[in-house]
Amino acid sequence: MTITIGIDISKLKFDATFLDSDNTQTHRTFDNNQAGFEVFCRDLRNPAETRVALEATGVYGESLCQFLYDLGCTVYLLNPASTQFYSKSMLRRCKTDKSDGALIAQFLNHHAHELKAWHPKSEEQQHLQRLQGCLDDLQADRLRVLGRLEGCHHACGFGRHEVTLHYTDQLAFLDQKLLAIEQEMLTIVKIHSELRKRFVTLISIEGIGEKTALGLLAYLPDLMYFKTAKSLSAFAGLNPCVKQSGSSVRGKGTISKMGAKKLRTLLYMPAVVAKGHNKVLKPFADALIERGKPKKVVTVAVMRKLLHYIFAVLKKGKG
Repeated sequence: MTITIGIDISKLKFDATFLDSDNTQTHRTFDNNQAGFEVFCRDLRNPAETRVALEATGVYGESLCQFLYDLGCTVYLLNPASTQFYSKSMLRRCKTDKSDGALIAQFLNHHAHELKAWHPKSEEQQHLQRLQGCLDDLQADRLRVLGRLEGCHHACGFGRHEVTLHYTDQLAFLDQKLLAIEQEMLTIVKIHSELRKRFVTLISIEGIGEKTALGLLAYLPDLMYFKTAKSLSAFAGLNPCVKQSGSSVRGKGTISKMGAKKLRTLLYMPAVVAKGHNKVLKPFADALIERGKPKKVVTVAVMRKLLHYIFAVLKKGKG
């Protein structure tokens, strides 16, 4: 008998709703730490026949996912947008940790056949992902310091020079750290043969440099779970979203943005370069420009096409 469990997780605790085959619900709250995991484990009758779902809402659920996976449970990491839309379709009028856990359990019960089970990345890929996340944070800090430094240049009065020196020192420190992290990521890639092979393949694509290739190795999911390039584009939120109904509704088309934002951000600059230099993507971009498409639309289309190209190169070995 399969048991479905929906989990609403936070920093200090997680609320679990157990849903039996007869739709009987049981709710319990546990501490979000190893001791809480052990207590939760005692409530599991048969981990092999237990499927658990929680939303992908940051790092708070990582340890629990790994614990449940090692235990033998089938784990699903859900896009929060999916459960949000499901909640609206159910006309929910209240939102609590307990009700969220129940909602996630019900969603999993209805859609498990459409979902892909979660599997942890390899240790080296997890290491790369954490380093890339740190790199992204430090780059954001660097942009903030640059803004403050620019403000100092326009300021006047006593102390301006000293403050400028402090920001300049901070900028130099951040540049040093960014370089050190990039070197650490390159070392990891060189040590592991499979990562090194994928890295060399990625930088062979016109428009993708070493920094982008490292980011892709960190953020790209395991491609074995995607049957087509379109499904990978949907994961990244780059799939087209058409708004048409009848003869009168002709909304402006957009991309869904219901996916991995960091992956979309990572592909932006490579797409800008590729649409001007890549021998495959430049003609594609030029054709869109000739049809009168705005520059932003062209860039997004190239991002999607570039991701399709990456999928083909990495998964199917096509050039």
